[in-house]
Amino acid sequence: MNGNIDKSDVEGNVMVVYYYTEEGDSIAFGMNTTECSYLTAFMVNRQVDKLYIKEQSNGVFYPITQIPPGKDRLSNFAWLNKLRPLSKEDILIWRGKSEEQKLKVTTRREVPLPSLKGLIDEK
Repeated sequence: MNGNIDKSDVEGNVMVVYYYTEEGDSIAFGMNTTECSYLTAFMVNRQVDKLYIKEQSNGVFYPITQIPPGKDRLSNFAWLNKLRPLSKEDILIWRGKSEEQKLKVTTRREVPLPSLKGLIDEK
C-alpha cells in the first residue's frame, strides 16, 4: 500500500465525460459522454487507467472535431475547491459553503395538461 487510490466505485446516477487519447500521446482524438447506474474506475499513478460500466448505459462517442457545444462538460457540476479536503486529517474539519458556493435551487416548471381545444371542430 502506497496511500494512493487504486479503485473507486460509484453507484447511482453516474455521469461521465471522458476524453480518449492514444497511449503515450497527450492529444485527445475523441470524447465519450455516458450516464449509467454503476461505474468502477481503476487508477494507475493517480490517473484513470480503465473505466468499467456495469449494466445499462447510454454512452455516446464524439470525434474531437464534432463535439456539440455544451456536451464537453457535465451540465450540473460544481467544483467546490475550497471545500476539498487536503489531507486525511482534513476530512474531520467541517467547512460550510459560502453563499456563492451553494448550489442554486431550481424550480421545476409545471407540465401543462394536453388539451383538444382547437384541434377538433366545435359546432
